[in-house]
Amino acid sequence: MKISSFQKNLKKLILYLGEKYLPKNKINSNLIYIHYLRINYTIRTILNIFFGVTFFISRIIFFKQIYKLKNKQLKNVFEIILFFPVIGSKIKELICALIFLHHYNDEKINKKSLNVSSNKDYEFIVIGSGPGGSITASEIIKYSNNVMILEEGEDAKIPVSKHPGSEFLEKWRDAGVNSSISGLQINFSSGKTLGGGSEINSGLFHNIDEKFIDDWTKKYQTKNFDYNQMVKFDKEIQNFLNVSENQNFSNEVNPENFIIGSNKLNFKIEKIKKLKKIDKNKEVKLSMKNTYLKDYLKKGGDILTGSFVDYIEKVNDRWKIRVIRRRKIITFYCKYLFLCCGSLYTNEILLKSNIIKKNDQIDFKFHPMVKIIADYGKKVQDLNCDVHQFQVTEFYPKYILGNASSSPQFLLNNFLDNKEKYEYIKKNYLNLSIYHATFSIGSGSIINILKKYKVLKYKIPDTELDNIKNALLNLSKILFEGGAKSIIILKKGLPLLRKDNYINEINKINNIKDLKLSSVHILGGIGMGESKSSITNSFGKLKTTEKLYVNDSSLINNSLLKNPQGIIMSIALRNIRNFFEIDYKKNV
Repeated sequence: MKISSFQKNLKKLILYLGEKYLPKNKINSNLIYIHYLRINYTIRTILNIFFGVTFFISRIIFFKQIYKLKNKQLKNVFEIILFFPVIGSKIKELICALIFLHHYNDEKINKKSLNVSSNKDYEFIVIGSGPGGSITASEIIKYSNNVMILEEGEDAKIPVSKHPGSEFLEKWRDAGVNSSISGLQINFSSGKTLGGGSEINSGLFHNIDEKFIDDWTKKYQTKNFDYNQMVKFDKEIQNFLNVSENQNFSNEVNPENFIIGSNKLNFKIEKIKKLKKIDKNKEVKLSMKNTYLKDYLKKGGDILTGSFVDYIEKVNDRWKIRVIRRRKIITFYCKYLFLCCGSLYTNEILLKSNIIKKNDQIDFKFHPMVKIIADYGKKVQDLNCDVHQFQVTEFYPKYILGNASSSPQFLLNNFLDNKEKYEYIKKNYLNLSIYHATFSIGSGSIINILKKYKVLKYKIPDTELDNIKNALLNLSKILFEGGAKSIIILKKGLPLLRKDNYINEINKINNIKDLKLSSVHILGGIGMGESKSSITNSFGKLKTTEKLYVNDSSLINNSLLKNPQGIIMSIALRNIRNFFEIDYKKNV
């Protein structure tokens, strides 16, 4: 296959940056280029335009394509790129992030297509195999074996280590590179694999929150949404998953310093249950693929992976689902259709299919987080280990404080323009750990472009700045009381802070845009209740059409600060049980 000059040019830039930041290490430019091709379409399109202009300027100056230039000339090219400070720095950060992901964790992830579908016409189809879809399908199979799950991702193995580069490439939507474009630029991520987000997240499992249920019920006039009932569903799920509060896992960041700091300050700290178990001296993740989907397949349910749902429509008494699989269009039909694709993608299907309008949607919710790097001057982690299970919940529901992925690939990319700090972190990363302050603030919406691609707009009110600063102050106190020698807040300028100056430095923050924000949870868009703003009724059934249901994170529109997997599963179980008790009986 002929290689384009664009590809050659970009791979040359990849090798140049690899040599600059990881000298004397072999960089797989082919793999990095493939990863680049899978990032978010809108972001990639913007970058491609900028690359094209840069390559054109290079030809004018040097009369050569970039891939033919020597390193000294390439340095001049990068000076041209960095002349545009915003996009230039983003390009450097993006390419280096991909290089670091694959360099520091090269564990390979095998994947395969799962095709146990023999029909085109089903009684039930569930779109999406994450926590909501898995619970939904596992209940349906008890009543009917004429059911199929359509999953856009493939069946990929769970890695042994934390977040190898190939996991981002094969199991994360947009290869792990996505961001809101309008308003605040918040990097966010989600799963695209059999089992959905449960396959890639840390598996922290929070108990049901009573105030959250009460607030939801009042705001959306949701019927029969009782806290005690939800606790029963929650316990049933935990029993099925065999979740234990007492297990300790070896491959985690050492929590000792975090616990010491929290206890010194008398802050409430909790050990959060984790969806893992020890089986024959091995740590096994209790993801959907290893639990509910495994049970579903044993009972004869169908699954078709690699299936992108492009459009749905009602034809007479059946739902017609148009699927793109391996560049071919396949059409399926079903009587009952359940959308469980995750917040943004369930909403996207409904919008593209003209079932709801943009004005019908309720604003999305992220869990924006701000991070701090703590340097303890002694070993606190191993390369590519998991986050620990302890979180400070003293300040809930304003914010939660906890541990984040801390290996060098998640550290170094913040210091590309500071050689001294970069080299220090590269050498001493085992002594460092990243902690986060996580909030449930702000709101977002989809902007459709030609009904094909979407840009997310996200805003956080300026009034939230004091809450963010308070969280940073308390997290810093914990880290210093726990023995941190210094900290770096991921914000503009990346100042190195010590115990005698961090309060003044944090109080100087006067703009939320100066902080580097990210999020791993996307919620909402569809209300669940009897209020006028709710798109579904109190059990996830679309109000405007028959036999169409939503049963995933799209339903969660009020503030939920905790990890949402547990509540998503409990709501899904509640709704599908109600479906068989009420709706299904009416139509049988």
